[in-house]
Amino acid sequence: MFPRLTTAHFVVAIIVLAALSATFRVYTAPERIQKHLATAKQVCDQSGGRWTVDDRNAPICQRD
Repeated sequence: MFPRLTTAHFVVAIIVLAALSATFRVYTAPERIQKHLATAKQVCDQSGGRWTVDDRNAPICQRD
């Protein structure tokens, strides 16, 4: 009564799961980036640095 699972079924399942995983990572990337930058800014401030942007508008921590 149960359908036979073949190697092709497993390959398709893995491909679908990988695609879903990649889609999730891309969709949640902005949130992860903001969290990372907030943590970096906090560490910079606590270590005596100054959070600023460089000439490419990339955020950096400047320490004297």
